[in-house]
Amino acid sequence: MSLTKILLGSLTAAYLLLFNISFGYEDSELYWIKVDMSLEEADMVIQSEAEGKNLKIIKILNITKGVQEQGYKDFWEDMRIYLTCSLSMGYKIMKNNPHLAGYFPCRIFTYKDKDGKLVVGMAKISPLIKKLKIKDKTAITTIKYVEKTMREIINALKE
Repeated sequence: MSLTKILLGSLTAAYLLLFNISFGYEDSELYWIKVDMSLEEADMVIQSEAEGKNLKIIKILNITKGVQEQGYKDFWEDMRIYLTCSLSMGYKIMKNNPHLAGYFPCRIFTYKDKDGKLVVGMAKISPLIKKLKIKDKTAITTIKYVEKTMREIINALKE
């Protein structure tokens, strides 16, 4: 590879980092994006994308409303948790790993940040493979597929 290509690649990466231009944000445990849309618009996309990927949203928890009903008014706006599942994928993951039941259903979260942008993200499930020393190849493949699918649902909000 030429020095020019290496330098251009490095400069591009530095530019993207400097101006925070990325598709999403992530750390070892979370993946999230920020979007300029209302919760109602995001809700429609999340539900439609989940359905299109054969994931069922079994419950939407309105955390903001619950906290406010407890008398707390200084809390994040539009905080929701979407509980999503596919029993067939859950079967493949938990058949030989029943201890993973505590990590499912998968969750997508939303909240409005201090700049008024809607944050939509998820807890990544692939770290479970190493953390819990999962050896079952079907479970590993399915966990990776589920995480990729959840990421695709979230990324559909940026399209």
